[in-house]
Amino acid sequence: MFESSTLFWMILGILVLITACLLLIAYEMTKRDVGRKSLHPKKRSEALRECAFYFGFLSEQPVGIPIPDECFGCTLALSCIKATKHPTEGSVEKQIPAS
Repeated sequence: MFESSTLFWMILGILVLITACLLLIAYEMTKRDVGRKSLHPKKRSEALRECAFYFGFLSEQPVGIPIPDECFGCTLALSCIKATKHPTEGSVEKQIPAS
């Protein structure tokens, strides 16, 4: 059907296309992650000062309670939900987790 050299070059071409697609996907995923982690420390401190409650408030709320309206525009809302309670004191850690 095909000569061996033709088959070799076809397979090589397909492998190059697959590699290029995988590199493009990896680049786009890296670019997306960098955009998420770009919250400047100054903006974090401003968000903490503007907080209507306190950092970690959302992590202490029961599951069925709705999220307050003030928390929807906050850039630290997800970190606030993920904040963990200190094992000995039972209070929420006041550090902002690294994103």
